[in-house]
Amino acid sequence: MKFFRDNPFLIWVGVVFVLVIILLGFLLSQAVVGFAEEWDNYTAQVAKLHRLQNSSPYPSEENLKAKVASIRVFEQALRNVEEKVHSLMGRIPQDITPQNFQDELRVIVSEIEKKAKNAKVQLPEDFYLGMNQYKTVLPTAEAAPQLSRQVRTLKWIIEKLIECGVGKIENLEREQLAVEKEGNTQGENQDRKILRFSPFKIVFTGEYSRVRKAVNELLYCPDFMILRAISVSNSSQQGPPKRSDTSAISGDQQYQALFGNSNESKSVKKEKLNILLGRELVTFQIHFEIIDLMNLFSE
Repeated sequence: MKFFRDNPFLIWVGVVFVLVIILLGFLLSQAVVGFAEEWDNYTAQVAKLHRLQNSSPYPSEENLKAKVASIRVFEQALRNVEEKVHSLMGRIPQDITPQNFQDELRVIVSEIEKKAKNAKVQLPEDFYLGMNQYKTVLPTAEAAPQLSRQVRTLKWIIEKLIECGVGKIENLEREQLAVEKEGNTQGENQDRKILRFSPFKIVFTGEYSRVRKAVNELLYCPDFMILRAISVSNSSQQGPPKRSDTSAISGDQQYQALFGNSNESKSVKKEKLNILLGRELVTFQIHFEIIDLMNLFSE
């Protein structure tokens, strides 16, 4: 005991040494356990690898036939869907050449202008179905069929507006197709997509009953077309003017003053009614997209 009292430093050194030995023993045991787990995992992976390397990767003849049969059933169902969708949209005429398209465009624009003149519908200035560049320049051979389909759709829309008697077609804008903007190579890449969108915008003005009828008719377009956005504005933002000298007159007296004369013609009475209720035109701005479904099984 006297030795320990005379040498306290050695006591502390011994205690630290014992603690270090215990710690090292614990770490060693943990390392042994971890090594054993990793070794077991390694041997299991090696055994799995050898099993896969020695096994046959090919299915049985029976499973292969079942797989092929299910693929054919799915392919036929997809073809049926494609055929149904194609029946809802206009076909792209593949035999149209650039010169054929330019001639067709010229004839269609001339027909529309003649119908608009007869129906007294005003067309936009320099109207050419949004394809003014093709008055004098031929499109590419890749773009001509797609442009021809688009022209026929726009022709149907404009003629429907004319039939409904809208007063004025203010504007017709369309976005260029991919084959027009990007060239032939990019256009071919675009064709590999499942869907192709052709946006355009049309603005027209007329009496409310006529433009409402026109909008309803556009929903029956034979091509696959989606209405994306629509905005409506009145030609006049204020109501009809008020006459201060009639403020003290009763409603019956005002009616007799306007329509009491039975000898007046219907046009005169209609003019008076317009003065009383106001005369407004409505402008519709509609954004459409023509949608094409690409051939999923094209070679």
